[in-house]
Amino acid sequence: MILAKRNLYSFDTTGDIMSEKNLDELLAGIAASPRNWRSQKLISALERLGFKTKKRESGNHTTVIHPNIPGLYFNFDAGHGGNALIKPCYIKNISLVLDRFEEQLRKQLGGKK
Repeated sequence: MILAKRNLYSFDTTGDIMSEKNLDELLAGIAASPRNWRSQKLISALERLGFKTKKRESGNHTTVIHPNIPGLYFNFDAGHGGNALIKPCYIKNISLVLDRFEEQLRKQLGGKK
């Protein structure tokens, strides 16, 4: 049996906030493909989860916090240019942080499917 290859990177980024289903797809996409994340796509997905992002005035680092979950913050190098690929080491670190705070994120989403 041949299964169609599903693009885990193409989650829905429409609407005001992501659902738990889309959170699942984001986590799976990060785990499956840490080399194919562009900065704008990741920032958009994180903001829809309630994160606040701030790009440094100088340099390429973006700081990410969740205002409703104490201790949930990280930063990553968004690369050169407006929509650069993010280095896989940053994606792996983001994945670890999201996994650690997954339960709290789900509570913030309120069980939306």
